[in-house]
Amino acid sequence: MLDSFKTGSLQDHSKLVKWSDKRDIVAICYSGSDSIVELRRMDWTRVNQIVLNSKATHLCFSPDGKSILIATENHNLYQYDIETTKIISSNRFNFEITAIAFAEYNEISLIGVGLANNTVTIFSDSHFALSCCHLEQNAIELSIQYDNVYILHEDYITIQVFKLEFLHLEYNLIKTVSDSLSSFWLHTQIIKNSIKEFDDKWQVFWNELKDLSENSAKFSKCFLLGQQFERPISETRLVHVKKQVEELISQLRDIIASNVVPALLQSDKSCQQVALAIKIFPRDIGLTLQYEKSIPQLQECLSILETISRLEGFLNATFEIFSTSHPILEILDKNSISCSSYYEFLSKFFKYFPIHSISIHNKTESVPMFESKLCSTFILEGNYSILNKSFVTTVSQNEFSLLNLDTGERSKFQSDYIIDIAFPFGDGCIGVFSKSEEKSFFQMFGRPTEEEETQGMLSVPTENIIAYDISNRRLALLQSSNKLFSVVDLESIAEEDEE
Repeated sequence: MLDSFKTGSLQDHSKLVKWSDKRDIVAICYSGSDSIVELRRMDWTRVNQIVLNSKATHLCFSPDGKSILIATENHNLYQYDIETTKIISSNRFNFEITAIAFAEYNEISLIGVGLANNTVTIFSDSHFALSCCHLEQNAIELSIQYDNVYILHEDYITIQVFKLEFLHLEYNLIKTVSDSLSSFWLHTQIIKNSIKEFDDKWQVFWNELKDLSENSAKFSKCFLLGQQFERPISETRLVHVKKQVEELISQLRDIIASNVVPALLQSDKSCQQVALAIKIFPRDIGLTLQYEKSIPQLQECLSILETISRLEGFLNATFEIFSTSHPILEILDKNSISCSSYYEFLSKFFKYFPIHSISIHNKTESVPMFESKLCSTFILEGNYSILNKSFVTTVSQNEFSLLNLDTGERSKFQSDYIIDIAFPFGDGCIGVFSKSEEKSFFQMFGRPTEEEETQGMLSVPTENIIAYDISNRRLALLQSSNKLFSVVDLESIAEEDEE
């Protein structure tokens, strides 16, 4: 038997599954909740969950496994941080996204986006469009390896290879602009994420104060009449509210001072670097940048911090009024608060109010200016094809073939059973799942140059398998028609064969 790390039941059949090539993590999106992407380890421990505003259509991990690309039904492409599930960058397209790929070339991040207009555009960090590959059909699968782009067309039999020679020829230009533009959008997204976090906590802040703020009219009347305030909640509850409010004020202040302000300053700096790069390099790179200088936003941040500090003083005085029997005027004097400003607070600001007008309208427009060269076109033979790295497999009944897209070398194999899937690993090995009348089987076929063609064959411990999702790390998620699953170690077949 193949070794199984985990078996269990799924909440629904999966719609999308993608393994990370670098880390022990798998992304899964279920048919019944296809706007949610779960991140799990191979022992099925849940790491995180990403909630989208539209249905997910494609998943792809970054080369280092620290982030994930998610394409959605409403033509958006998001890059999320795996640990925080915060958006790193986003881009919107005019056409349906048909395929995505994420790779790296000498520290330049490359993102391939296939669109339903028969094109594949190669971006650096999703906003700097480098080149466009024009096709006769839409792309259904993409792979980027070094400076080659491998594109499987939607007919599943046509595959083309494009060469990105400009990556070497224009490396310094692309690296400089890419780094600056990546920093620009990274900090722009930090600002957006921080503003959302601030707004959420601002709402929580006033929810905590609700029992007190609902009585603000009564408090302001008592203050005018020189009467002591009547505490509307228990002393225990008051202590809890005071503690929560103090923590939230600290968090609100930290979001602005430690996140938004530095990000605004860095965004300015990155924008200047992009503008300088565009100016000093002799050729047109098809990039325009619409950017608002952050001076007004920085002034708004200072205003927010000042408002928070004033609000903190008013609330500290109010909590002390409720907690002691000292005269109100004495408490206000102790906290350096005038009677008029405290009355204004009670009558106007002891309730939820909008605290900022920070908004980010940064925008880039990028037109691909570099040429991608079509190197070769292959017509595949078979009913179903899988592209991975620089290899593609095709299946027909109990036969399958492996095509090395770099060399053009084809190798044919045969199984004793009807083949469900033949997955090409990046090293040229092929993992094959097949079925007889009673059981499912797995075979590992070696490289065509190896003497031992088949490494072994073992029965898989899951019946009625309807989905196979295989990782380059030799892991597979097997799903059955009755929503059972197994995560299996495909390397264990080799270990048993050696014994």
